[in-house]
Amino acid sequence: MRYFGHFIFLLVCLALEYGAIHALPLPWSLIPLCLSIGVFFVFTLHADLGLLWFVGVGFAADLQSMHPVGETVIGALIGGVLIYIVQQHISHSSLYSVMILGGSTSLVWLACAELLRRVTGVSSSFGFGMILTEASIAMILSGLLLLVVPRASKYLSRSIRFYT
Repeated sequence: MRYFGHFIFLLVCLALEYGAIHALPLPWSLIPLCLSIGVFFVFTLHADLGLLWFVGVGFAADLQSMHPVGETVIGALIGGVLIYIVQQHISHSSLYSVMILGGSTSLVWLACAELLRRVTGVSSSFGFGMILTEASIAMILSGLLLLVVPRASKYLSRSIRFYT
């Protein structure tokens, strides 16, 4: 039942990202909301949820795009590598490590997708400057999620009481 709630949350965030955020003007349309949430889940030791988010984002990108690039596979590979790095080489989730790996995850994802598009002969208007901008936004958003979500959940757990 826990995964069902997270799956619904993933669908809502994907609808928000692909339905509203990507329709905004150029600097704001580059916000990788779902990818940053996936990085947050990996760093809060919910590796299975993080991998679900990475694969879900890749699947949604495949459904939304007309390019012959398998972003589901890219998401699964990058999510697996990120989980390995976090579990084997990072001892605690500091703000710096979350921001660096959040930005580099976005950078590697976009660079792999762009490379595969060029190899398959699809021209893209997504330039290197846009890739760096989206990676920078992912870095900032990953850090904000690490700072805000634990404090907000602590506040909500103190202020909302469920009686059973």
